[in-house]
Amino acid sequence: MAGVRPTSQSTGRRGDAAFAGLWHGAWALAVAGCVGALAARDLISDGPELLALALGGGAAVAGAMLTLGGGVGRPLAVLAWAASGAAACHLTGGIGGPL
Repeated sequence: MAGVRPTSQSTGRRGDAAFAGLWHGAWALAVAGCVGALAARDLISDGPELLALALGGGAAVAGAMLTLGGGVGRPLAVLAWAASGAAACHLTGGIGGPL
């Protein structure tokens, strides 16, 4: 086949890391936008809801940094998301809570 070039695994890994970094960055921006919109309308106070959103934003930033390192950073990013999600769930009343 003319024009077909083999791709290396390292190129694929760099592409995956770049996508993961962008994905985490987009989540961080989305969380920041939500917090900003809620604060502008005075719909959120300093409490567990704000802390839950901050945990999500923190996991997004930490995940972006960890995935860029590759190797052990990627599983650590998944663990950061899991821990922050569980903590946010607990802070907002658990699975049976109002949120």
